[in-house]
Amino acid sequence: MRVSAIKDSLDQCPPAVAGVGSAASKAHISLGKQYQVHAVSIVRGVVLFQIIDDSQAITWLPAWLFETSDSSVPKDWICNWFATDPQMVLGAEFVASSQASYHKMVALDPVSVAAFRSRLASQSSLAPESESPPEVERTAAHRPLPPAVLKLAALVVSLIIAALLGEVALRLFFSKMLSRPDDERSLMYRYDKTLGWFPLANRQARLFGSRAFGVTNNSEGFRAPERTAGSKPGIVFLGDSFVWGYDVEAAERFTDKLQTEHPDWTIYNLGVSGYGTDQEYLLLNQHFDAYKPRVVFLLFCVETDHDDNSSNIRYGGYYKPYCTILGNRLQLQGIPVPRGERVFFAEHRCLARSALARLLVISWFKVAAPRELHNPDPTGAIIRDLQKYVASKGSVFVMGLTRSNPRLEEFLRYFKIPYVDLATSERYAGFGEHWTPQGHTFVCDKIDRFLVEGKYLSQSP
Repeated sequence: MRVSAIKDSLDQCPPAVAGVGSAASKAHISLGKQYQVHAVSIVRGVVLFQIIDDSQAITWLPAWLFETSDSSVPKDWICNWFATDPQMVLGAEFVASSQASYHKMVALDPVSVAAFRSRLASQSSLAPESESPPEVERTAAHRPLPPAVLKLAALVVSLIIAALLGEVALRLFFSKMLSRPDDERSLMYRYDKTLGWFPLANRQARLFGSRAFGVTNNSEGFRAPERTAGSKPGIVFLGDSFVWGYDVEAAERFTDKLQTEHPDWTIYNLGVSGYGTDQEYLLLNQHFDAYKPRVVFLLFCVETDHDDNSSNIRYGGYYKPYCTILGNRLQLQGIPVPRGERVFFAEHRCLARSALARLLVISWFKVAAPRELHNPDPTGAIIRDLQKYVASKGSVFVMGLTRSNPRLEEFLRYFKIPYVDLATSERYAGFGEHWTPQGHTFVCDKIDRFLVEGKYLSQSP
């Protein structure tokens, strides 16, 4: 990257420029002379170039003094953004890797200066020797570029500076509006064209909700031990974050406690955070033959599942499949599931660090993404279809409810679907009011009595 000096004094510079860069009003540069730029930074909204001035000193001068003649940057340069000054550094790793590296270079730390000189020497040794006499070289260096090239270069530099200033403004004034906080779906899940999202296999993470808790996925993506073949009767638990175990360690979940109480059973936890009943039905359809459970236990989240089942998008930008009712038949819609902005940010984490990129992506999805739908609630039809599917596989279908729901309970009694009310006050106050470890113990005990008294693991449907 090269620049030409168009001013050699800071006497009439804007106030913002006067506050940064060299403390002297007279810069040690010559009008019309070209200088190689070794790094670029933004400090208090002002763009600075690192050059070697006429006194052979390594210095940082405002871009206001120069006109860019060559905007190309070396391949080994990196760019980093920071919350405090310098707001941005573009250059070699020894100056741009961190704010500390930048400040050491500004302070002319001996180690940083040595790295600077070494890089400069290596560039000189790689440059081809000129066979032209000095007079010819000076003439070629001062030969004016075509006007079209100058205009294009000016346009490119203007766009880069405008983008950098826009980035700074967005970070200062619109950071909350453009933030997309990570959750278990963005950290632990991947896009799935049928289900919307699905856990990543063999993934580990430490998450923070009402408390910190660890998550480990098995080779199939479930937060559970590896599946093993055996002759013990099996129970598949389907559900959302209440089954998955938000805000608790795996060993504190009701499924793990139930397995400890009944080593003669095999408990399979197929909970996936954020799923509606429609996604849970599709998930069971994909995995039933591999697990072959004696009992399928659907945990229905009264707080969210009705809304989950009625919409095609949930949790701030995650698309999902949805069902409609045509006549008396359930119709699956929305497959393949569209990719939303949350999926884009999860798959392009480096790009998502830029506030300007986030603004452009959010704006694009607002215009181009499918609109949010709110259909008549198909929950009853989904549950009835799920009951028939499980019965066709020779297994028993039962349900649990996170809270009392008289209308749904009447539906379940009418279609002879056994259920248990798991309402408890042992919940956290925030983050979806999930069960505490004590709440999971309460739920485990109720499900244990329900399954034993109903003898569901020893009966045929």
